[in-house]
Amino acid sequence: MKSSSRNGLQPLRAVVISDTHGFEGALARFPAPGTSEEVHIPSIVGDDFLLPQADILIHCGDFAASGSRKNQRAAARRLDDFLARQTHIPEKIVVQGNHDPDSPAKTLFPNSKALYIRKSSTIEVNGVSFALEPYSRKTAFRSVGQRMATSSSSGALSSFPKCDVLVSHEPPRGVLDLTYHGFSAGSSFLRNVVECAQEKPRLWLCGHIHEGRGVMKYHFAKNDEDGIRREESPTIVINAANANTGRANRLVSGAVIVDIDRDPVTIARSDKKATAEMTLKVRSVIDDDSDDIFPLNGDAGLGLHGMDELELYVTRPGVRRRKGIPQSVRKQRLQSRSTTAIVED
Repeated sequence: MKSSSRNGLQPLRAVVISDTHGFEGALARFPAPGTSEEVHIPSIVGDDFLLPQADILIHCGDFAASGSRKNQRAAARRLDDFLARQTHIPEKIVVQGNHDPDSPAKTLFPNSKALYIRKSSTIEVNGVSFALEPYSRKTAFRSVGQRMATSSSSGALSSFPKCDVLVSHEPPRGVLDLTYHGFSAGSSFLRNVVECAQEKPRLWLCGHIHEGRGVMKYHFAKNDEDGIRREESPTIVINAANANTGRANRLVSGAVIVDIDRDPVTIARSDKKATAEMTLKVRSVIDDDSDDIFPLNGDAGLGLHGMDELELYVTRPGVRRRKGIPQSVRKQRLQSRSTTAIVED
């Protein structure tokens, strides 16, 4: 039963999952260890694979596991079947993760009718506005600071939409992004975009870093020209990853339930019969050129402090990193070839 929000309206209830990697059915096995008013793990009883009653189901990405595109398509079918069972949840959103297929298909989930978000988009659901940011290889290793000089990047920063909720696969850098190796592996790009935004989201939902699961209030702010840090309203960041630490082979946590206050103004101007798909708008965030997308040196403005020894793997889209070749190995091979050529001469 929902409690009324501060403005007297029933809040929007969201069920949030992430990084299920093909094990969605196991979500029904997790009882509630404890609850709070804002965020809690639901109690799900039985083997019917049903999630709790909600207005919207949000998957923050990585429903697929490592492997070939065939395995990815099989994972998509499994998730579609799982989501199709959740008939009591009218809206279902799946944001693309780094393991998920980059499918050109218009509908990846035909049975459940879930929206598969592959590009930066916005939607509105019952008076709550969402900005959706799928995983992008163009921004995974890029800092906004590298591209601030270009007008297109500056325009992208200033055009970040006003929203109540930001949904992304990656967490912001430095917030719920610590890996078991001790590295912060969140997105510097998304963090800087939010810091530069005129209005910050009230809530940021994410996943990606399994061991970073948790909840944190954080002030995303930039320094003024005089060096004084502006005080901003805090954003609640939730990393809802369900999988175990490291390479996923099981789920160790249940879904997260969030009650979100609705805006009376947004409700008044919105179409009561409009679905999330009807309000879906794709927006342009970054330019399409590929220059300096993956800078490999440590002084490229990425801010990857303490990660000098971390190897960057070069991969094909949709294929797990182990299919690629570590950059250090590539350098060694090139050096050995050069040495051989000199000796032969």
